[in-house]
Amino acid sequence: MEMTVKPVLPGPTKKANLVAGIAKTAPAKTSSSSNWLKSALSAFIDVVEPAVVWMSPRRRLVVVESEDNNLAFYKVSGRKIALLGRGPAPDEALIKKLKAAKCTDVELRLQSAHVTFANFKIPAAGAELAAQIVESRLDRLTPWRMDAIVYGYAISTKPGPDGQLDINVTATSKTIASASLDRLAPFGLAPSRLGAGDDPLNQRLSIDLYGGKSDIARRGRRRSIGSVATIVLTASAFACGASFYALSQSEQRISELDATLAKARNRLVQASGSSVERERDFAFIAMKSPEEARFFLIDRLAAILPDNTFLDGLAIEPGEMRIAGSSIEASNLIKLLEDDPQFFQAKFVAPVTRQDDGRDRFEITASYVTKTKAAAP
Repeated sequence: MEMTVKPVLPGPTKKANLVAGIAKTAPAKTSSSSNWLKSALSAFIDVVEPAVVWMSPRRRLVVVESEDNNLAFYKVSGRKIALLGRGPAPDEALIKKLKAAKCTDVELRLQSAHVTFANFKIPAAGAELAAQIVESRLDRLTPWRMDAIVYGYAISTKPGPDGQLDINVTATSKTIASASLDRLAPFGLAPSRLGAGDDPLNQRLSIDLYGGKSDIARRGRRRSIGSVATIVLTASAFACGASFYALSQSEQRISELDATLAKARNRLVQASGSSVERERDFAFIAMKSPEEARFFLIDRLAAILPDNTFLDGLAIEPGEMRIAGSSIEASNLIKLLEDDPQFFQAKFVAPVTRQDDGRDRFEITASYVTKTKAAAP
């Protein structure tokens, strides 16, 4: 079952911090908007980080404590696993191999005998209280005092058939963890993650007792993702602002051009003379006015024709139009067009025929009023 890791006790970056525990400090006062932005950015990083890890796998050094108290050192790169050496104490050959591996991502896996594992279920509705539930049960789940242990837990992302969530808990004492860290010090290693279990070597620990706080590579990766996300969001905000500004400027320019064009039309209309060239220009300008535009005629037809009439043919010529289609009330179309002041001389130009679906097929021509005609004496 897929699990979500919920480490409870933030781990240290140094051995002394692990032994002493984490000091609690009062959170600094921040604004609600700042908290919201931080939470949103953290949630975004949580979603993106697994994909980044999958696309850019890093070399890891996995140190495993065996039951015979030896240490085994594995170099893990993707699915490739290479044993670098074994032994309880460092030797010159192993030290050289560890330096050549150049693995800053170090994982220490304690032997199972030094770690306590526990599993229990909680109702799905109590997922938000999982941390408190685990803490309240630690005295029964582990043989150590609460102040003397480090622990973490993983909660399943989906409830099982019984409607409950599985919680796996891993814990060990600070004394045991400190002794294991002491063993790695002569090798010049400081683990990024601490845990135990039967997880395959080519997979990261399912439960990190450090809680990811000592994972230097992970902190750098999260900072990089956050920086890129911040840059992208900032650039997007500037781009949106620039787009809105350009749009407003374009609309203002269009308004100015319309006003200039209207003034030019008025001057042309008021110009003296009655030459053929002037009359042609006047007619052209009139045909370009909104009342004479084709879309205006189409709007008029849409308002006049009943809903049960469908057009599949429309031709608009200067002063005349032709429509073709089907209707349940084809005989009434001529009257509807004639009753509108925009149209006149409406007539059928082909016989009305009845179709198989009961509708009448028609073809009509009609003249329409233009400014030049309306202005004629």
